[in-house]
Amino acid sequence: MLYLNVNTLLQGWYPIVLVVEVSLRDGWMDKYKQQGNPYFAFVSYSSKDKAWGRWLHRRLENYPIPALFRGQELEEGLVLEKKMRPVFRDREELSGSSDLGEAIHQALVASRFLIILCSKNSAKSKWVNQEIEDFQAQGKGDRILALILNGEPNAEHPDEECFPPALRYPAEPLAGDLRKDGDGKSRGFLKILAGVAQVGFDDLYRRHERAMAKKRMAWALFAFVLVATFASLYIYAVDQKNIAVRQRILADKRRDQAEELVDFMTYSLHEKLKPIGRLDLMEEVQAAVEGYHAERAKEPGYGEAVSETQQILLSGSSMNQGDLSRMTGGAVEGRGDYLEALRYDRLLVQEDPYNANHQYNLSVTLERLGDALKESGDLIGAEKHFKDCLEIRTGLLEVNAANTRWLHSQTVSQEQLSLCMKEKGSLKHAIQYTRDCLAGRNQLVLLEPDHLDWWQSLCFSHNNLADLMMLTGSMDEAEQNYRAAMKIAERFSKEFPADMLWQKNLSICHERLGDLMLGQGDLIGARKQFGISLQIDEMLVETEPLNSNWQRGLFLMHTKLGGISKSEGKLEEAGKDFGCALDIALLLMERGGDNVVWQRDLAVAFSMLGDLAMENKEYGEAKELYLGSYEIREGLAAKDPSNSIWKRGLVITLTRMGIVQKEAGDLSGATRYYMEAFEMATELVESEPKNVVWMCDLAVLHGKLGDVAKKKGDLPDAERHYLSGEKIYRELAGINPGNAVGQRGLFVAYMNLATVKPWGSAESLSWWRKTYGQLAGMKEQGILLPTDEKFLDYAKEKVGL
Repeated sequence: MLYLNVNTLLQGWYPIVLVVEVSLRDGWMDKYKQQGNPYFAFVSYSSKDKAWGRWLHRRLENYPIPALFRGQELEEGLVLEKKMRPVFRDREELSGSSDLGEAIHQALVASRFLIILCSKNSAKSKWVNQEIEDFQAQGKGDRILALILNGEPNAEHPDEECFPPALRYPAEPLAGDLRKDGDGKSRGFLKILAGVAQVGFDDLYRRHERAMAKKRMAWALFAFVLVATFASLYIYAVDQKNIAVRQRILADKRRDQAEELVDFMTYSLHEKLKPIGRLDLMEEVQAAVEGYHAERAKEPGYGEAVSETQQILLSGSSMNQGDLSRMTGGAVEGRGDYLEALRYDRLLVQEDPYNANHQYNLSVTLERLGDALKESGDLIGAEKHFKDCLEIRTGLLEVNAANTRWLHSQTVSQEQLSLCMKEKGSLKHAIQYTRDCLAGRNQLVLLEPDHLDWWQSLCFSHNNLADLMMLTGSMDEAEQNYRAAMKIAERFSKEFPADMLWQKNLSICHERLGDLMLGQGDLIGARKQFGISLQIDEMLVETEPLNSNWQRGLFLMHTKLGGISKSEGKLEEAGKDFGCALDIALLLMERGGDNVVWQRDLAVAFSMLGDLAMENKEYGEAKELYLGSYEIREGLAAKDPSNSIWKRGLVITLTRMGIVQKEAGDLSGATRYYMEAFEMATELVESEPKNVVWMCDLAVLHGKLGDVAKKKGDLPDAERHYLSGEKIYRELAGINPGNAVGQRGLFVAYMNLATVKPWGSAESLSWWRKTYGQLAGMKEQGILLPTDEKFLDYAKEKVGL
């Protein structure tokens, strides 16, 4: 087990005070590394009760444990912290085998408690019963908790039974009862929570009620009024349905009003909450929407003929659930929710193919599904869905060219395809999609100059095109577009100083200009731009401390400023910025430990601190930090093995760990890490042969393996690796002549090849001439970094100039 105290670790490097003391033993990752019982509980349920299983799992893992109970040591030595994680959820019943799968068995062994969602469905499920028997066989029968959804425990009539056979009399498990005539949803949940956390129910319930009161007073008035209005309208509609024809008509009218309110909650309110990062409110709104659909499902004949409005609402509800899953890190679950929404949307289009709104809603779902696939690293699948989406939106415009909503949606699809092509390394296609997008958005602001959303989109497009121009070495056009975006952001941030989104746009523009200056070697200019961006982000966080998007922007600025300080040799300043970035990453992890982006940020923070340790030749500390980063990335890759982004993260971390071993003199250890990274990098390149990022990683690893071989005295093997790397860099330079990374890799490869040939030989001189020519060309192009000037002088001396 890894125990790491970053405060202690940093004391040997520079005077710095970190607000948060980091110990992997006390931090979130330790819950995944506990020996014996890593799961607080295992949730077992019938697949027909999947929605309840997902609800309970999220509630258990995200419920804030009251401060009174935090720090209490449980029987197994686990400490009760702010959130009770992890909880294992048996996502669906096993099939194809009469025995429990080994993974399920191991999860049961590793779980402190077993929670059974008891219903008429689970009472008949042999898999749920088998899980209970397995848990009892481990001697943990006194740790089984029952949560009753429907039916009766130990019922006289078999059809009303809710307990699986292994739970029935005389087992008498502790039970919470979600039924209306039982504990109700809140008290029933708290009974289960108290059982797992091993705290008194009465104390927990009193503090829960107190927290809920504060929460309602603080921010829930609007959501309460909205849900209360919706509930009253719907209840009134249901109560009137059997009275009289006139009253039935009135009830239908009320129902329409209720559905209009649900429509608002499903679409408009959800979209307003998403950009400000309010996951808590989004989840409450989504719960109210799902409650509406659950009540509707109880009505006679509901499943026989679902109305068009109901299908639209069901689609929107599934899509919103997908958004929530993605925002909390559940990319796989998000894809499932989007596919459910896609099913409803395709049915609507099939029933009414000329309905433009149905076509548009289908395009939105395809877009979200493409986003989820892109986040999972499936760029081919994402590209297909984005293209299908663009085809629909282009068709809508052909029918009504004056519809600015359709035009804007078309530019969004072009933007998504551009970003997808950029990640695939297809810069030519990325640039074309971005230019098309930019042209459409220029048209939008001409048609509707007072529409602020169009100006925001135009600002994004200028920044995106500038990013691509930087990658291709077209620095003048990059700067031109960054300045155009800055002009828009400055104008509207001054006109609307209270609009946080415009302030964030201004921050992004300063950040992008800083990136440009950094690429040009202007570290002073880059630091200035990053500093301005940092000030804006600090203001945003101070204004809206619960907004996770603002917090993450602050994290990124500290990493960039720390990177500049590190490259300048100012390790103390770098440590302060990296320490702040670490604090923010830990704060975000407390808010949502399942969020994969925040997990990756924490891995990045550990890696940055590991880089600083390397600069100070503290190889042991560096290795531990890199191991911390590796364990996070390994967990991400294990959850989604097909995700190429997570796999690349492992490549980077393994490469760093190899560097540590090499510098410490352990060449065998270095080779082992390099080879593991090399195999992963090769797989990535084979999956996407033209992806310039994967190609560059593979070239770097050829260089690292060549360095180790040279140090061992195996010059032929070193030359083989250097030549392989040089070949890749030449290909990269051909794809994008202005890319400084590829050009720099080429001169390093030439220089390495010169050093494996006999000193003063014609072959060695030939490689030195290539090195000098490459460096001189980079200087002429303006892409030679100041830190590389010394290599130009050295190569010049070698060729006798």
